[in-house]
Amino acid sequence: MSEISKALQALGRERREQQASMNRGLVQVVVSTANEADLLTLVERLAGAAEMVKQERQRRVDAEESALDAKAALSEQTLRIDALERELHSRNIERRNVRQRVTRMLTELDSLGI
Repeated sequence: MSEISKALQALGRERREQQASMNRGLVQVVVSTANEADLLTLVERLAGAAEMVKQERQRRVDAEESALDAKAALSEQTLRIDALERELHSRNIERRNVRQRVTRMLTELDSLGI
């Protein structure tokens, strides 16, 4: 082989190595870009999930506060109902007593002939 052939082969090898190196670099850039895109997508999804968790926690706090308010209102209404039932019972007793007195008075009036 002549010196020129050897030089051409060496240049060819060098060129193939450079091309392979460039290809590896391009693959790394593509993989890196793909990984960055995947990473960005993952970050966006995680941010969305974190926001959903935050919103759900706030809804839970709001629901718990609403439940406490409802329990307090129910307690107040129960006390009011109890008071009204006692008052109704008292008035029924009073009405029965008045009826008995009126009946006695009417009986006395009848016996007096009035």
